[in-house]
Amino acid sequence: MGDNETTVSLENKFEELHNNVRHITQLAMNWFAFFVTVNYVTMGWFAKSSANESTNPHIVPIVAGVFIVQNVLGVFGIAGVLLSAKTMTKQVNDLEKPHSDKSIPMWLYYFIGGFLIIVLGSLIYAWASIICQNSK
Repeated sequence: MGDNETTVSLENKFEELHNNVRHITQLAMNWFAFFVTVNYVTMGWFAKSSANESTNPHIVPIVAGVFIVQNVLGVFGIAGVLLSAKTMTKQVNDLEKPHSDKSIPMWLYYFIGGFLIIVLGSLIYAWASIICQNSK
């Protein structure tokens, strides 16, 4: 394999890793935006129907429990995305070793991932509060 073929192969691998990190992150952000919206819409529906006393009190803990489980799974999903991005970033950094600049800002991914986990954690707390308030 000549130097030119090796360079092209490394560039293809480099581009593939960058595309994978971007794609995984974009999918996670799309899922997050949709899922948080569903959480808030459902909470709003509960708030509206509880004000009208039209909600069956037995259904509230069930739905809240389902959302708690889904949010916990979301926390694990975001952690998995961060782990995957970290693994791919290490591969990119290994390819970039001759160069000193890092092209994937992992600090940004960790910051965003931490923020997403905090939001999901607050939704877990909110759903648990709804269950406690409903049981009174």
